[in-house]
Amino acid sequence: MTAMKQARQRLPVVGAILLVLVFWMFMRSPDALWQWSAAALVVTVMITLLSMNIATVSAGWWHALIPPLILTPTSLALLLFAETSGRRWLVVAVTAAVVSLYWEQLRRAAWEPERQHSDEAQTIALFVRLVTVWLLGSFLYRLLLDPTILPPAIAPWAFAGSTALVLAAVVLLDTGADWLRRYPPKANLYLVVVPLLVGEGFWVVNLLPVSPDAKAFLVGFVYYVLVSLERAHLDGTLRTALVRRYAYFALAAFLGVLLTARWLV
Repeated sequence: MTAMKQARQRLPVVGAILLVLVFWMFMRSPDALWQWSAAALVVTVMITLLSMNIATVSAGWWHALIPPLILTPTSLALLLFAETSGRRWLVVAVTAAVVSLYWEQLRRAAWEPERQHSDEAQTIALFVRLVTVWLLGSFLYRLLLDPTILPPAIAPWAFAGSTALVLAAVVLLDTGADWLRRYPPKANLYLVVVPLLVGEGFWVVNLLPVSPDAKAFLVGFVYYVLVSLERAHLDGTLRTALVRRYAYFALAAFLGVLLTARWLV
């Protein structure tokens, strides 16, 4: 095993450690938000590019940058609103673990394709997108609890702006999804349909008097159900029984969250 190969195998862990250090420094000096955000983005871009073999991937290699470049700043912003030290470290741990898993998947696809299984790669990619949507929703719902902290010119548009951010994030995440590029151009229609439905779900869920984390979970769950049904339709495996199964699953999940979540009344 060459030294270069060993170095590449350590990239996901090294990148996760660097992100944890940046997040830790940010929690110690939150006033330096922009400096630490820039440092986190540099680490994210550097490790992502080093994990890939750009010479052998398609012209859309930049799609691989989309999930971590949305997840990392979202987690940094969420740290500003996390209520306790424990929750802040939970955000750091989840972010580092998910991004490290994403980098490992990229590395295997680029340098060890014989160990890369298509279904495994798609499952990991979907998991990363779900966590990203969940953390983004958690941050935005916390922000909407008191939008007056925003500049006066922006505060009245906080809800519309938050919905637009969710729409844009879902569009970008789905644009970079590997599985979507397997399908014909008509699949691009779903790059519009799914974000619109998720944005509508974000708007409706905001009306519920439950905690921001519970709201974000519901939005993430809506995204998961929509992507799963979309994928089944494009694969030609969508059946009435499958739709019914997801409907029961969604109903059970929503009732479970609403019955167990902390209500803000």
